[in-house]
Amino acid sequence: MPDGYFCEGEFDSKGGVMTVSSHTMTIPPGALDTQTPVKITMKVLRDVPSDILLQDDETVVTYGFWCLPCGLRFAADKPVTLTIPHCAKLIDPHSIQTVLYSWSHNEKEGDETVKPERIQTPRTCRVTPHNIEISLEHFSGGFFAFLRSWLYMDGKVMSVMPFLPKMMPISRKLMMELRMVNKPHGTSWKDLHVLDKTARYQPAKDDDDEMVVEDEDLQVSLKLEDNIPINKDVKSELLNRTNKHTEYFDLDLNDRPDDSLVILKLKQSTLEMDIQFRTQFSEERDHSASESALPYQISTIGSLDTTTSDSVDEASENLNEISDLDLVELAQQLGNHVTRVALNLGFSHDRWKQFSDMNRDGSLTGTMNMLFDWKRDTLRELQRPSLREALKNSKCLALAETI
Repeated sequence: MPDGYFCEGEFDSKGGVMTVSSHTMTIPPGALDTQTPVKITMKVLRDVPSDILLQDDETVVTYGFWCLPCGLRFAADKPVTLTIPHCAKLIDPHSIQTVLYSWSHNEKEGDETVKPERIQTPRTCRVTPHNIEISLEHFSGGFFAFLRSWLYMDGKVMSVMPFLPKMMPISRKLMMELRMVNKPHGTSWKDLHVLDKTARYQPAKDDDDEMVVEDEDLQVSLKLEDNIPINKDVKSELLNRTNKHTEYFDLDLNDRPDDSLVILKLKQSTLEMDIQFRTQFSEERDHSASESALPYQISTIGSLDTTTSDSVDEASENLNEISDLDLVELAQQLGNHVTRVALNLGFSHDRWKQFSDMNRDGSLTGTMNMLFDWKRDTLRELQRPSLREALKNSKCLALAETI
């Protein structure tokens, strides 16, 4: 059953089709030489791992994939087809060159090589105006990149959306996030940006703006009402090597209305885009006596308050953010320690039981869902230290050292 960006199913020699989010896996009849069902897992990877080092003429255009069980092989003449939408605006799809950064798996059971291998894929990969189709003879994981060429590709489409805190800080000084995310063809912006109820930020507009990003630096200008504009430069390599990028802007609404006008201007080469919106806040602050008794710098229990600093250390946030791939690998290594880890991550016994009930016949469905839920609900700057601490408290010292 599909579950967000992760799904699992059982297949035998009859084959079948499995879809999660935007990825589709087609297993032809006879690809698996077995009458006993094999449990197959497919995960969509959103975060590009730091050990993928793109070459200067490459750009990431898809979300990644991870297929389990590791190293599962199929009949040589009946490979599995994986169809993934890309975000490139192509002039000639048949001429574009593709590269797969793949995590290969050694023949020896349990021995994985996680370091990605750069593989050119002219024989196994087909590019259409909206999708990439790759033939897999064995399971692995990876990310696709296109080789940029002005003859065959205009650029890649990114979803641009400003985000504001749901609640006005006491100081009336807040951080606006300008999020730029790769937008594969046929994908809604609501599937790309974090919109769950537990998020501290919300979209500032009802719909996103699409921008075709080229291999040029991007100039971003923000103006609050009649203030002097704030200008920032976004390097092209940042947008090329990742699926998402966020720029942070300080907004001071002291002596200004709650619905102040914000004007964003994005310029790249000859392309210019104007985005206008008004600040808005969907949640009211609880001014109860219990909250009034708290120290001034704490606005709500469990939340970080922007009054303690005028800016967020973006580098620190990125350094401490845990990737989806890290969690997939961790799920395979927790073994009998998983219950202690779940409890030390803050899950109740009842909630962990709901996850553990999904772990049947060697499945890791519950474990992975537990880890993904934890990541979703944890601030980026706290993810790595929190996970490391939970592993140490669970007596998983060796694993903690790898985080």
